[in-house]
Amino acid sequence: MLFSYQHLLFLILILYLPKTSSNRQSFINLSQLGLEFIPTNENLLLLVDINADSIIICSKICFSNIYCRTFNFNMQSKRCRLYESDIDNTGTIINSQSIQSVVGTIKLTADDFIDYG
Repeated sequence: MLFSYQHLLFLILILYLPKTSSNRQSFINLSQLGLEFIPTNENLLLLVDINADSIIICSKICFSNIYCRTFNFNMQSKRCRLYESDIDNTGTIINSQSIQSVVGTIKLTADDFIDYG
């Protein structure tokens, strides 16, 4: 069921995320429930800590911020935390104390940088 849940969220995100003026296309990957992202430096890499009504809203907020690469969303508390870091270089994903926590990561494609040479 979790597998289907992630695919449904992915399809919703693809259909409803607005394109930016630069036509930047990215992919949002969602973790399984019960995980959270921990950056190497919370004070330096945290962009925004807000409440969002849903994971879709949290994803949109991250997607609209050019510096956001990773976000934590807690479905119970509605807490959305955006980070200027990624799981490959500046943080890790760990088991969360909340089973309602999800990590989202934005993966850019090579086409995102074509205008920069």
